[in-house]
Parts: sequence; C-alpha cells; structure tokens
Amino acid sequence: MKQFDNYKKIYKYIEHIDGSNPQYETHIIISHLYKYLEDYLNVITIQFRRIEQTKKEMEPLANQSIEKFNDRLLFTKLWTDIHFLLIAIEKSYNITIKLYNKLSMETKSKQIKSSDDYITKKRLRNMLEHMDDNLTDGLNESKRIIPNYSSHNINWFDNQYGFISDNTLKLKNINLKLKKLV
Repeated sequence: MKQFDNYKKIYKYIEHIDGSNPQYETHIIISHLYKYLEDYLNVITIQFRRIEQTKKEMEPLANQSIEKFNDRLLFTKLWTDIHFLLIAIEKSYNITIKLYNKLSMETKSKQIKSSDDYITKKRLRNMLEHMDDNLTDGLNESKRIIPNYSSHNINWFDNQYGFISDNTLKLKNINLKLKKLV
C-alpha cells in the first residue's frame, strides 16, 4: 500500500508568501489541509495493514466456537481497526472537500459529498459509532442493527464478525468491500 510523504517537499511552495499578503491565510490553510490529508491517508494504510494482520491471526479460528478470551479479543481488535479505518476514510474525505473548497473547486467538493462511496463509508462509520444505541433499542426491528438481537446475543463484535465474508463488511443493508483503497 502506498504511503504519503510529499508535504515536506511542497509546503515551501505553498507557504512562501509574506504574512502581509492577503493570500497568506488561504495558503497556510491549504498547506495545513494538505498535511492533514496526507496524515489520514497514511492512517488508512496503517489500518489496512493491521486488519490484514489480524485476519491472518484469526485464520486458525475459522469454523469453530470461540471460547478463549484472547481469541475473542482478536474479534474486538478487528472491529476496532475497521471502525478506525472508517473514521480515517471519512476524515480524508472531509479534508479533501475542504481543500477543494479552499482551492475554489466547489463543484468537485459537491461531487465528493454526494458520491455513493462517501455516503456509504459515512453511514457505516456512523453505525459502528452508535452501536451502543442499538443495544438499548432491544427488539425494535426498525432501529436494530444487530440481526437476531436478544438478551442472550448482545456481543456486538462476535455477532457482527459473522457478517464479514469474502472481504465484505455487511451492516444492515450496506456492504463495503474491504480492499486496498489507496
């Protein structure tokens, strides 16, 4: 996967204007947005590597009951890494949108905001972020994210792992192919 380290090569061209120039603040903001975008793109790469490593660690557990605490922690690790991956992806999109706006490319910004890819990842991140709300909704099927929710089946991470297959994350009616995005 690609890693990004271009900011140090270009910031001097972006931030070169004198502080009294009316464009100074805009250039600094563009430079900072570019730097943070690069940071979040690197976080995405790191998270994909962590997910791939955890999936390898989980291979011996395929098709068997998970009873050991350390084995269950692998599921928790996988889900937290997926959650943080989705956060980093959404942050990257949001920074890109702001960057395009600062560059007076509002049309491109609007295209990203309305893209299926952006909306899907944002919805998945939101579902994971608010999973605790789902636990208190009990058996209300219209609100429930966890299928077959009952008082005996509330372990989110264990339950949801059954909905990752063929490298596809499935929550409610949303699918996300866990492939290398960068």
